[in-house]
Amino acid sequence: MTDTLSGLLAARISANPATPLITYYDRDSGERTELSGTTFANWVAKTANLLRDDFDVHDGSVVALALPMHWQQLVLAFATWSLGGCVSESPGDSPDVLVMSPDRMMELADADAGELMVSSLDPMGRPLEPRPEHVTDYTSAVRVHGDAFTGAPIGAADPAYVGGSLTLDHAHAAQTARSLAQALKLALAARVLVTVGPAGEAGLLTWAAAPLLAGASLVLVKTGEDADTADWLERISAQEAITTRL
Repeated sequence: MTDTLSGLLAARISANPATPLITYYDRDSGERTELSGTTFANWVAKTANLLRDDFDVHDGSVVALALPMHWQQLVLAFATWSLGGCVSESPGDSPDVLVMSPDRMMELADADAGELMVSSLDPMGRPLEPRPEHVTDYTSAVRVHGDAFTGAPIGAADPAYVGGSLTLDHAHAAQTARSLAQALKLALAARVLVTVGPAGEAGLLTWAAAPLLAGASLVLVKTGEDADTADWLERISAQEAITTRL
């Protein structure tokens, strides 16, 4: 089904698979990770296989993402959508699967969820140790799954996104993302810089899905608290040929 978030992104990637789709910077760790459309699609496929085969995620399943703005957050979101599932940005609604970051594990390790998973977000792909036995390590689990996924039937009226008081089905989530892209006046092939922090409060549809579906690419930047942050951002903007700051 093309007119869904996962279908629209697949069409966008197929049109230009080799160019950068998402670039992630972390000032504190020095990480720079760049994913082309093809690489991102492979990550989504592996993650969709993990969610389906290990956690029985399917149409109607809810996957809550208690994660910071990060490229893995987007992988997990689009993997869920490709299965016909619903992405929730709230961990407190008894989701079928809850994925958390390391800094929230103490808070959420005993959360009311069908399955619990933690992503180390480590730039070298190292698993998170130690961790509770009942919490699956995403980094380790996803490696063994195939990097091809044929997709699943998606019901246009099934829930796709929950953020705050907003709940959208698959058809309206795609429509909303496209409307947001038009409102933001994002040009085709734009390079969009998003600073980790306040933009995340607007939700995945605004800072991630809308630019990607508009044909843009994302540069996600975790700045840190150094005094020269503004200058560093200017250097990143020049280096990455940024055309828009979101």
